[in-house]
Amino acid sequence: MKKTFTIDVMQEDIDHGEKRKCRKCPVALAVSRATGRESHVGHFVIVVAGTKADVHTPEIARQFMMAFDQDYFVRPFSFPLTLDLPEAA
Repeated sequence: MKKTFTIDVMQEDIDHGEKRKCRKCPVALAVSRATGRESHVGHFVIVVAGTKADVHTPEIARQFMMAFDQDYFVRPFSFPLTLDLPEAA
């Protein structure tokens, strides 16, 4: 079953996120909060625990992560994320 989440990367995520940490960057914090699942966010794929497939990292999130990792000024932003969730038992 596919489900689309709105991922809101908030200032709190930016303030508490860690550079170059795929499970603790602001995007990963926001994905985990929105989905209620542990996530691992890379420049090319987003992995969310318990889903059927990895998801391509959207360009807006990739650009944000590159800027954040290089200490550039970044702002909160949002993006849709569609995940393939297992059917409920």
